[in-house]
Amino acid sequence: MAGKAVQPLTKRLCESAQPVVDVNGKRSELILWDATVRGFGLRVSAGGARSFILI
Repeated sequence: MAGKAVQPLTKRLCESAQPVVDVNGKRSELILWDATVRGFGLRVSAGGARSFILI
């Protein structure tokens, strides 16, 4: 899990989220956690696929 952030998950943020790119150009997943609903988040895979998660 490369990137983690806690902020309100808005439609605009979910649509614009991109995988993390390191200094070597390698892409890895990004997870954005919602600031309001604990355990709810958005996972953006290295390939760009988006899925909501709830733990």
